[in-house]
Order: sequence, then structure tokens, then C-alpha cells
Amino acid sequence: MRDVQAQMSELVARFMADVTAVAREAARAELMVKLRGASPAAPAAGSPVVAARKPRDGAASTPPTPTSISTATAAAARVVRPKGEKRPVHELHQIRARLRAFIAERPGLRSEEIYAALGLTQRDIMLPLRKLVADGEVRAEGTKRSTRYFPADGARRPSARAAPLPPPAPVVRRR
Repeated sequence: MRDVQAQMSELVARFMADVTAVAREAARAELMVKLRGASPAAPAAGSPVVAARKPRDGAASTPPTPTSISTATAAAARVVRPKGEKRPVHELHQIRARLRAFIAERPGLRSEEIYAALGLTQRDIMLPLRKLVADGEVRAEGTKRSTRYFPADGARRPSARAAPLPPPAPVVRRR
């Protein structure tokens, strides 16, 4: 009985070490992409990320794809802020710049297509996207889910909140 427990403990420890190595490699690859703005370098040959998965029922073994790793890493790397805490300004500027460049490269996409292609969530892009539209950097056509986004001419769109109030009507008092 003691021998079985020791073997199980050893197997669990090896499994955890493998999972940790895969997570580290994926995080390193994602960090390199963010820092360099390029595709990650190929991991070392002995790296767990490159190691093929065990085939099931005679299926061919395939290594995980870089896109699945980076998407999974991006989801895991998201910062969880306390409820009500605002995002840092630099993060909003980065997302805005990514959105502006992506919309210029691929105009006419809906927000669902944009955030899926950028590996973000709808919640991540909505504020920066609204600000781009308000600043005239991006043009929105359509309503609700059918809204498509295009590069704009840069003319600032008038905001309903920024409209000047009419002068107050004169108060006439009768005696």
C-alpha cells in the first residue's frame, strides 16, 4: 500500500512539473510576442510545448499549435481587477492603437470579429472602440450587432453631451 502511494505521488509530481513547464513556455512565448511584436521563436526540441500529445485510439500525434497556446495564454494572463477598478490609461491606449491599426488593415468587421481576431474580450474593446468613433478615427455603420467599423477621415463627431445648452428663457414676474 505504501509503495502504491509513493508511486502515485511521484506520478503526480512529474505531471505537475510537466504542466508547469508547458505553462512557463507558453507564457514566455506570449511575452516575447508582446515585447518584440513578432512571432515567438520556436521552443527547444526537448521542450514540453513541442512534445507531441499521446495519440488516442491510433490517431496521429500532433503538437499543440502556436495559436492555441497564445490564445490560452492570453486568456490566462488577463489581469483580474477588483470590481469597479478602472483600467490603466496606458492599457486603454495600447488597445486603441491595436484597434485603429486592425480596422485600417481589415475594414468592415463587426466588434465580435474584431475582438476574436485580436484575442481580446468584448468588454476589453468596447470603451476604446467607442472613443475611436467619438474622436472620428473610426467610422461606425449600422446598429447594434450589425455595426461595422471602418477607418474614418479624422473629423471629430459631435457628441450629444458636448452640445451647448440653449440660453435660459427670461423669467417674467407679474405683480
